[in-house]
Amino acid sequence: MVRDYVSPEVLHYSINMADGNSNAALHYHVSHSNFEIIKLVLDTDVCNVDHKNKAGYIPIMWAALMVEEAGKYMQVVEELFCWGNVNAKASQWGQMALILATSHGQIDMVKGLLACGADINIQDG
Repeated sequence: MVRDYVSPEVLHYSINMADGNSNAALHYHVSHSNFEIIKLVLDTDVCNVDHKNKAGYIPIMWAALMVEEAGKYMQVVEELFCWGNVNAKASQWGQMALILATSHGQIDMVKGLLACGADINIQDG
């Protein structure tokens, strides 16, 4: 495990470090469907899953848009959903992961979000 080789302070800093658009490692790995790395990042227990980038998106929102390749990694995706705030709204447009997944026909993601507490009564905006 990564924690066995890196001090907690360095691990926390490096996992949550963000670029100029405030995207952290988890944003990048979710956007590139790097499921093995997503699992490693989550397993560090220091990742800020609800870190918002400049547009106000958290990695869960991007994960909600993943396509079929997520199927065999759905356990990792659901772990991500359950670690974070599935009802968070993006700062710019007020979008939520459940609405994003629904509007893009991502049925498995909708089911995963609902299983992790997504509220069907909250509206975008």
